[in-house]
Amino acid sequence: MTEFIEGKLVVAGRKKQELVADLIKRKYTPMPRATNKAAPKVAGNVDDEEVGESAEEAISGAADFHYLLSMPIDNLTMEKVRRVGRHAEGMSGGSA
Repeated sequence: MTEFIEGKLVVAGRKKQELVADLIKRKYTPMPRATNKAAPKVAGNVDDEEVGESAEEAISGAADFHYLLSMPIDNLTMEKVRRVGRHAEGMSGGSA
């Protein structure tokens, strides 16, 4: 989040595949979405997580960075970053 605010990570006007390559280069943690492989596929039954994800996105690694690529714009404001930072400090400095 801070790299975006500081202008170090440019998102606008870029191809998703290039952005994913940049996230990998910057050592962002990929978080593959969990899939329920035990449930059989039923014709016409579409899981909400599958909607909008193309084979190209899955191959390019974009699905592993869904948690970042789908982040609402208001999460990228300075106020939100400060609030998250204070929350993280409170969690790390809390009593055991």
